[in-house]
Amino acid sequence: MTKPVRRAGVIGAGVMGSGIMAHFANAGVDVVMLDIVPPGLSDAEKKNPAKRNQFAAGGLKGALKAKPAAFFHPNYAKRVTIGNLEDDIELLKGCDLVIEAIIENVDIKRSLFEKLENTLDEGTVVASNTSGLRIADMLQGSRRFVPQELPGDALLQPGSVHEAPRARRRRGDGPGDHGAHAGLR
Repeated sequence: MTKPVRRAGVIGAGVMGSGIMAHFANAGVDVVMLDIVPPGLSDAEKKNPAKRNQFAAGGLKGALKAKPAAFFHPNYAKRVTIGNLEDDIELLKGCDLVIEAIIENVDIKRSLFEKLENTLDEGTVVASNTSGLRIADMLQGSRRFVPQELPGDALLQPGSVHEAPRARRRRGDGPGDHGAHAGLR
């Protein structure tokens, strides 16, 4: 039995995360995009939600200004809710799919998956956008996620924004264990 993706979460608002977010929004999917709270905020800024969400807001703004356009229509950005991982991780509840697209650091990814274990609904599909880390290493010590069940998709930005994104599937059981390209249609 298949389950449609009606609500997606994207963690990381850099080039890849914001591109993934825009593709979901273009497909009519409501999206939650979270990033970290920027380091080095002043005490006053730490109390300001706009400052705390600055990285996610920047990813959304960048997608709106992208050339070629990341959104098929600027109104599709209304499908996106932004936030940060400290204050808004609960927004990921109810997502059918969550993709992490954060810095390529195994310890940071491992810490994120620990947070997700305690947040996400049962049945939420979780995927990693890692391009070089082993899924098994990222999930070491996980109580909920197992490498064989976590898709590792290095999503490639399409040559034309009007094409569907392509994904290179990875498994967690060995370096260089790549499957064939699979479309995210």
